[in-house]
Amino acid sequence: MLIIVESTFLKKRFPILSWLGVIAAFLGSVLLGISDSGPSENFSNPLLGNMMAIVASVFFVFYILISQKIRKSTSWLDYVFTVYGFTALATLVIAIVMGVSINQPLPTILSGFALAIGASIIGHGSMNYAVKFISATLLSTLILAEPVFATLLGVAIFGEIPAFWSITSMIIIMSGIFMTWYGRRGGSTSN
Repeated sequence: MLIIVESTFLKKRFPILSWLGVIAAFLGSVLLGISDSGPSENFSNPLLGNMMAIVASVFFVFYILISQKIRKSTSWLDYVFTVYGFTALATLVIAIVMGVSINQPLPTILSGFALAIGASIIGHGSMNYAVKFISATLLSTLILAEPVFATLLGVAIFGEIPAFWSITSMIIIMSGIFMTWYGRRGGSTSN
């Protein structure tokens, strides 16, 4: 979806290999979602989770495009501290309004800090840094590698072997990501 927005509204041109890569990575993600959408013993409605992921990806498109626009005139630290600070404040207010106790056990608090530092500051922060220099479409394809690497960690740490269609999907996703990034050598330009 991001490549369509960048091509249509931002007038960026992408090489055909990048288009094919985005399409392949997207189709691989859809296949991965379908391959685990049947009922399971752990999750009563995995299709609902997949639909929520699609909605989240739409929000991500707007987030990364807004980030790209703001980052053209703002330093990374100013951007990160402002966005993440207001996000933390909003989360705290929502928790208080919903009656969630702020007094949590130490492991929960440490997990929250680990998520804030690892996933938010290092993960999203590095994307927010890079979006000033690299196309949002190229960066967004990297997000699709997350379930692949999570699965590899599941294999290495827990010995969980994915199903055939999941493996096939992940190969398609990684091939699509490779094609997208290799295709950028042809250059993405603005009119």
